[in-house]
Formats: sequence, structure tokens, C-alpha cells
Amino acid sequence: MDGLMQGLEWALGLHAEPKDFTLLQISLRTPLTYLFGLAILRLSRNRFLARESAFDVLLAFMLGSVLSRAINGTTPLLLSLAASFLLIAIHYAFAWLSYRSPLFERFLDGQPDPVLRGGRLIRETLRRHRLSHGNLEEALRLEMHAKDLAHIDEAWIENNGEISFIPRQPPPPRIVEVKVEDGIQVVRLEIS
Repeated sequence: MDGLMQGLEWALGLHAEPKDFTLLQISLRTPLTYLFGLAILRLSRNRFLARESAFDVLLAFMLGSVLSRAINGTTPLLLSLAASFLLIAIHYAFAWLSYRSPLFERFLDGQPDPVLRGGRLIRETLRRHRLSHGNLEEALRLEMHAKDLAHIDEAWIENNGEISFIPRQPPPPRIVEVKVEDGIQVVRLEIS
């Protein structure tokens, strides 16, 4: 058993300096770290990959940094893996708190911000988000495949930074009934 542990320590370079790692040690640390990262993502149900909020992006950057240190040896392998697990646990706890508390959710994720209401631009929101009229039109083309803001009732900067659009609803058609003669069927016309 002692020989197995010593072999594992050597194979993963657990007590070696990063500058002394062999190709074999890096080749074993990399898939081990990858599989560990994949396992903890499965435990967290990939929440942060789907939501794309600032909270989730921060976790992705931190997790990538911590796991890379496990591969290159700038932090001991087991400490890096433990720190990765702790990051996912904290993220999971914050997600649960966010689900349970709308106030905590607003703190963590922020709130959507209206850019356009009733077809009118809200210049203060544009200024606060440093969003030019051209940026808004670009988002309109990408999101709605349209060019003209005149057909948009509302636009919002969502928590993840994307801009969403709500098109104007056409007025309901006016129905006019025309009676030709008494005893003859009534004709209904729909006027748009």
C-alpha cells in the first residue's frame, strides 16, 4: 500500500516543484483536474453556465484559475481541488439563498433596467450603461432582425447585460357588421 501511495505521489508530482514536473506528471494531472472539474459542475447542475449573470461569470473565471493552478502546480493539487469544490459549494449556497430571498437575488444578480418604454428612449439608462444609440440599434438587428426602433414598445438591459426587446402590438382589428337587407345574412368586415 505504501508503494502505491509513493507511486501516486510521484505520478502526480504531489511533492515536486512545478519546474521539475515531467511530461507524464502534467499528462496525468490534466485529465484528473478536468474530470474533477466536470464532476463538480455536474453536482452544481451547470447552473452558472446557463444563467450568465455577473455572479456566474465570476465563478467561471475563478474556477478556471483555481483548476489551472492544479495542473501547473502553482498551488498543491489537493488544495486546488478543495478550493474548486468550495467555490462550487459557495455558489450553490448563494443560488439557494437567491431562490429563497428576492432581496438577496436583487443584490446578487441586479435588476433589469428599461432603455425604452412606450417607444421612448430613456436617456438616463443609456448614459448609466454607456450605451450608444448605435449599440441599441445593433442589438435590435441581432435580436429582432429589425432596423427601426419605431416598431419596439419596450427594451431592457437584462441582468446578464443583453438587451431584450418587446415589439409594439398592432391595435386589435375593428369589426364592422354590414346588414345588406332585412332577412339577408349579415356580413362582417375586419378592418386592420
